[in-house]
Amino acid sequence: MVFANKIDKFNSNPSYSLESLEKFGMNPISLQIIDENKNIEDNLESDDVIERISNCDDLICEKYLNGEIFSRSEILDAIRAAHGRCEVTPVIFGSSKNNLGLKELIEYLGAFDHRCEKEDFMGSSFVFKITNDRRLGEIAMLRNFGDNSLSLKSTKSLLNLSSENNSIATKKTKLFSVDGAAFEPAKDIQADDIFVLSNFENLKTGDFVRNKKAKPSDRKFANFLKARQASCSVVLEVEKQGKEQQLLAGLEVLCKEDPSLSFMESEETGEIILRGMGPFHLEIAISRLETEHRNRSSYLKITFF
Repeated sequence: MVFANKIDKFNSNPSYSLESLEKFGMNPISLQIIDENKNIEDNLESDDVIERISNCDDLICEKYLNGEIFSRSEILDAIRAAHGRCEVTPVIFGSSKNNLGLKELIEYLGAFDHRCEKEDFMGSSFVFKITNDRRLGEIAMLRNFGDNSLSLKSTKSLLNLSSENNSIATKKTKLFSVDGAAFEPAKDIQADDIFVLSNFENLKTGDFVRNKKAKPSDRKFANFLKARQASCSVVLEVEKQGKEQQLLAGLEVLCKEDPSLSFMESEETGEIILRGMGPFHLEIAISRLETEHRNRSSYLKITFF
């Protein structure tokens, strides 16, 4: 699934993004449309979406040719099945910085996750982003899939379901609601809301958390980002001797924010090897090391394996 970020920028071009995905053979299905004023409108039940998904689903194709009307759940189920077969790529638009489209993103992530039913998420919260805030420091952004509200008191007993049920709370853990680009201190978070935690531990992007008093589930809440297999690697070299530990510290933060990245330090050669999902993925990570962590490094040729 693709989230086209920074759609609120004046020079953003949704059509060009979709054309680029088409060139890569990803068969994008735009679940939203953008008007001239950058307003986002739902596009799920449009003829364009139904026509695209009918090419991947015989039942949908037959109903489409007969002029029958589709329910929203039928379209979602068809996209979910085709997505699971890697035949289509759902695309939505938004701006993560300004909290635009994030709720829809999390809803569609749950709807299109072909490994489980939506009900499996109930009672848990999903960590969809870990980043740094100038005022709060390191923060985690989550979506509350629970039926009930989540209180500040209950955050003290949150467990990481993706990491051996380790506690994520510290004495300084704080709870915030999201209001556009601002984070406001909150005493409770309602069901389905997006919220923020600060001063936590044992947490990565892609993890699931749940109150230890909640009803237990047989489902395994594995971090699917961490489970992805890297496709290429690159050897990093610091520009100045003695900066190795600073480089390693920056890599630790990057891998917490994006578990599809990983790194290792060779015991034989002392080389620091960064692994990722592709050359562009690694180039972005290296750029972030320089801009966000002030750690300039040179790197050798990217190697696929």
